[in-house]
Amino acid sequence: MILRDAGEFNTFTDTGWYTKNVSYTGNISSFKIVETDLTNAEKIYMDNIIVRKYTSPEPSVTIGVEQSKDFYITLNTNKANYSTGDVVNLVIEVNRTQGNPQVMKFRLELEDLDGKPDVLIETGSFVMPAKFHKKVVLRFIIPESPFVSSGKYAFKAYLIEPSLGEVLAYDAVYFNVTEKEAKAKEQQSEAFAAFSLEE
Repeated sequence: MILRDAGEFNTFTDTGWYTKNVSYTGNISSFKIVETDLTNAEKIYMDNIIVRKYTSPEPSVTIGVEQSKDFYITLNTNKANYSTGDVVNLVIEVNRTQGNPQVMKFRLELEDLDGKPDVLIETGSFVMPAKFHKKVVLRFIIPESPFVSSGKYAFKAYLIEPSLGEVLAYDAVYFNVTEKEAKAKEQQSEAFAAFSLEE
């Protein structure tokens, strides 16, 4: 049982060895963990108690193609939270120390709220040398537009073997966008006011 601020918060059923995840929205000044069923034992043992602050939205993890230390692509943004009108600095780093040159293609996508990616960059086939390392910074301006909604977005990058379409390396970076409400509503009103079907 977990007691929150001297009041009962959550009661568990004794099932032996288990892991429990508990979330609570609000302020907690103290909590206690109490064993209420000692039918089969006189003691309880705990390996770890982890307490952390909730963040919204919760971080997510994407498991992509396995990458070796000899060949990888990484994406990073200069921060995690943006507003419309801000500039996103996207850092793309490619490293390859394998022994032979290889033909491949590069693709960069932007995935929005509907989960459908837009292709921003797709190169033709090119030969990547055996010893290759490059770091590039791309700048993207988030439009102040009523069509850019608040929410979670992702850049996704792929290195692809062109003849088979096999993904050789992949990475993604997620970021949040908050719409500037006043500006967006003003632009939307202007767009609607200017709309006409008359010739």
